[in-house]
Amino acid sequence: IYSASAITKRADATWAKGTGNGGMASGVTWGANSFHIHALGSKDDPSIAEIGFDTSLTAANILADTAVVAAGLTTYRRIGSFITVGAAWPLVTARELAGGALEILLKSPAAQFSKDWAGADDTAQTGTLINVPGGIQVEAILNWVFQDASAAGASALLVTALDQTDTAANSAILTSVGQIRLAATGGATSQGAVIRTRTSTSRTLRYRGADTTIDHALSVSLNGWIDERVA
Repeated sequence: IYSASAITKRADATWAKGTGNGGMASGVTWGANSFHIHALGSKDDPSIAEIGFDTSLTAANILADTAVVAAGLTTYRRIGSFITVGAAWPLVTARELAGGALEILLKSPAAQFSKDWAGADDTAQTGTLINVPGGIQVEAILNWVFQDASAAGASALLVTALDQTDTAANSAILTSVGQIRLAATGGATSQGAVIRTRTSTSRTLRYRGADTTIDHALSVSLNGWIDERVA
């Protein structure tokens, strides 16, 4: 599937052939959902290229659209995905990386989730990223801030993907690789870090704290994500 010229499609109108016309699959409406951008083509002539928007990862709705069928478009390739906030299109900037991955950055970082430990708890926790698309796995680029209200002892926070083994955090020196570690200071202390983590198709990841008496809090915001576009 390729195009000799740029194609512009409207996301607020039902699909119609040609640049400047609608790109949304019939029956698909705006709302809080993941949307996938598909290149559409013809098996008989790969130079016939179009763009469609669909909630289906496999372009099931757009390929069944009467107008798309009439245009002879029968093949697809997902070229990107995003998630709406209500009915709003996210403001992003994107660039293609070596190997074809797509780096998407939010124009403004967006808060995702927070956690406040009231007592000792070093069990695995799951956080959901509300601004990354679902149905696919992406490498999320995140800002983490981890704080200890007392720092009576050293503490740590470990972030892992659900595809990885559930591993306990460890506050000892030289065992805190890939973690945020807070040293014992006797008073409140905090540290921030940019952490890149693979998400699940449900937009989740795992984190664990470590300390004998936990009085911690954290907050997570999203800079953007890397989409390998293998789906």
